[in-house]
Amino acid sequence: MGSARDGAEVGERDAADEVARLREDLRLCRLELAQARAEQEEVLERQAKVRRSKVRAEKESDILAKALADVLFRQTRARARARWWQVSEGPRVSRLEWEQVQVLRQSKYFRPAWYLRQNLDIARGGVEPALHFLRDGHREGRDPGPKFDVERYLDKHPELRRSRENSLIHALETGDLPGGGSGS
Repeated sequence: MGSARDGAEVGERDAADEVARLREDLRLCRLELAQARAEQEEVLERQAKVRRSKVRAEKESDILAKALADVLFRQTRARARARWWQVSEGPRVSRLEWEQVQVLRQSKYFRPAWYLRQNLDIARGGVEPALHFLRDGHREGRDPGPKFDVERYLDKHPELRRSRENSLIHALETGDLPGGGSGS
């Protein structure tokens, strides 16, 4: 009987040792988990800070792009109204081009600040965004705003590729606008 009792005592000690080892493992796991959560909190805080900075930068970019578009519009308007001998800087703007620039800018499909943000080369070049889109941007496949896809429109109207007519001006004149809406 003694050996059975000895065996039971050994079994109890082994079980007690196993429980103690498991408790220590659990304590270490809890410490690791707490450390991982603390590190995760730091990462989440940094991500939130980066998101706030990104939103702030986007707002500032939007403000600057709108201001630049307005300045370029006023300069282009002055060139459009000037006599040929009065234009000293920048390309001459014909009366028809000026009228089309105004049509573009009044359309909900042309967004000057958006156009400048998407096409930084135009912003750097100091070109009025509607004038650029009118003359070159549509042929280069640049979208005038987020609501008008030049390539999709040209796929629908392949004759415009050959005529080199401005796709958004065509859409505004014909009323063939995305979503069947009006242009203004």
